[in-house]
Amino acid sequence: MSWTDPNKNKRLGSPENNPLIHGGGYTGGRTYAQDQALQEAHGQLLERIMNGEMGTGLVFTCTIGGLPENTFQVTQFDLQEGLSQLFSLSIQAVSPLPEIDFQTVLGVASSLTVKRDGKILRTVQGILAGAEQGNTDGVKTWYHFVIRPEMWVMTLKQDSRIFQNMTVPNILETLLNESHIKYDKQFYHPEEHLKREYITQKRETMYEFWCRLAAEEGINYWFEEGPQLFYSDRHLGMKAGISLTYNPQSETDITDSTATTWRYAEQLCSDIRVDKDYNQLRPSYPLSHQVTGEVHQQHEVFESYGRFQEDAQGQPFNQIRYEQSQNQRQVGSATTNCIELAPGRIFTLSNHPSARMNTTWQVVSVSHHGVQPLADNSGGEGTQLSNQLSFVPSTQEWRPPYRYKPTADGDELATVVGPPGEEIYTNSQGAVTVYFHWDRRGKPDHSASCWVRVAHGWNGDG
Repeated sequence: MSWTDPNKNKRLGSPENNPLIHGGGYTGGRTYAQDQALQEAHGQLLERIMNGEMGTGLVFTCTIGGLPENTFQVTQFDLQEGLSQLFSLSIQAVSPLPEIDFQTVLGVASSLTVKRDGKILRTVQGILAGAEQGNTDGVKTWYHFVIRPEMWVMTLKQDSRIFQNMTVPNILETLLNESHIKYDKQFYHPEEHLKREYITQKRETMYEFWCRLAAEEGINYWFEEGPQLFYSDRHLGMKAGISLTYNPQSETDITDSTATTWRYAEQLCSDIRVDKDYNQLRPSYPLSHQVTGEVHQQHEVFESYGRFQEDAQGQPFNQIRYEQSQNQRQVGSATTNCIELAPGRIFTLSNHPSARMNTTWQVVSVSHHGVQPLADNSGGEGTQLSNQLSFVPSTQEWRPPYRYKPTADGDELATVVGPPGEEIYTNSQGAVTVYFHWDRRGKPDHSASCWVRVAHGWNGDG
């Protein structure tokens, strides 16, 4: 159900709904002069709203690419956002400008603001990723804009490179700094994020690579007002403070914090996770880790290539992979009118007849929808705002789904390298260092790669 503004405006005529009839008038009995007067009154009213002169009501405004706030009047918006996802904000708007130079606004800071009685409820900020000009009636022109977070530009960059002897948090920072992304972070267990000898980005966008590494170490991200990316290895980095009231009678609702529908489900998931690997320096050591759930303990997932060489790496990695498999064990969905609900937020429900529902929950994803028909003179039921959200228990460590690394197409060409003056450069196990020809950032010496073991084909009758 959608929340309907009690101060909704009356339906106003428009050329689309009132075509000219013989005799110089409009259907509905209005003359041309009367219709022009109505449009002028509509414009004056909307200008008062955009300038914040109206004391009551729900109002949506937008700022596009540095243009003045009242350049565009929002008619509708859709905002899709989720944990460890890039949000997408779609705005439909009208403007007296018959055209704008898109090249001057693309990539520039843009925002949507939701107000109630002159008070800002929420501002969503990002950059303009797309713009489209639509129909015009000679008085106003319709536009469609897509706003994405700053981090979205990382989807436009692809590279192949090697990182050596760095922690994943350090690599994540490096990638963000290279793209000039504003961010903040909080790690509650930094001891779990150990240095890795060798990490390769291979034909991945910067965003895909960033997300793959973050998911491997259980790092979630979301966006906070600022605009600012925030990421953390625990749900403790999320903010609480939102209260919702359950009220299925939407017609009696007069607040901005009501859940009109509520669903909760529990699902069977795998409950044992085993990760095993092999260390050639300790071939007889049982390098294996296991997490067992508290219920059922019948459904096991075994991974024979755990991607760790030491117990200190394997134990947290195994725990994170298990937690990723539990994302759907306890889930819920709801319909509300609270624009403040967003990934990275904790909310409290009250007034539900089931006492166990009246507790705190963690937002996983939200789909917001807002309509402001006054802006384009289309009539309707007045300004409306609603959303659909999914959630999990507030204390659950929801983890971004695991992303498998890219696989090689076949054999990789490389040159065996070493320090100056060394004709043969190996370690005690006979491994060599190599320089990959696609490595634009590395140097063709012994620092170009990790130690690579040498394999030989079978000879003779063997």
